[in-house]
Amino acid sequence: MPLTVSIAVQPSGAVVATGGDVLAHDLLRHAGFTRHSDWHGIRHRLPARMPGEEQLQVAERAVRMLGAARYLVDLDSALSEMSPVGAAVLDLVDQVRGAEHGRALARVLGQLVDGERGVLARLQEALEAAAEQVTDLDVDAYELSDRIGTAAEQLFALNEAMTGVVLEATALAPAPALKHIAAQAKASSPTASHSRAASGTAAATTPVVPETGKGGRGR
Repeated sequence: MPLTVSIAVQPSGAVVATGGDVLAHDLLRHAGFTRHSDWHGIRHRLPARMPGEEQLQVAERAVRMLGAARYLVDLDSALSEMSPVGAAVLDLVDQVRGAEHGRALARVLGQLVDGERGVLARLQEALEAAAEQVTDLDVDAYELSDRIGTAAEQLFALNEAMTGVVLEATALAPAPALKHIAAQAKASSPTASHSRAASGTAAATTPVVPETGKGGRGR
């Protein structure tokens, strides 16, 4: 049975997370909570002086991380402004920002812009269904239905415009790797080798001029 982590707002305004195990505690600390241990047991806390918007962001990050690790999260209603769908998309945002190479980025983009199963395609289907449902509920609400249908068409066009981006992203290499490859290529180029050889020849053939003593001539 999955373990449960509770995240609640205290009367003081502090946000406190309790429950879970060692892994859950590590995830909470990584999300931004601070660990406290006293006679109440182990708790993870966000200070009351932290701005409410920042508390919400940290709590949402913790929910995404704990949910991905298969924990059940009992979230205080004061912090539960984000829908499960929004949390899932934000998790994809975190994966995009953490992508270390093109293949990792392409995997996430595939979930977003896949023509049949991606987030954009599913959102388009939801809006198309909503447009139909509006007129089923009220035949006179055709203007609202048209607005929602237009948004669905725009999503379809946007998804079409994304064709090929996953394949292109797969070919991307990290910037440091590209710089390293460029530096190696420059160092091994014929021009660079010729320049180093020329410099060595010039240094070897430069005559040495004896220093002249103060007030006299060199011998």
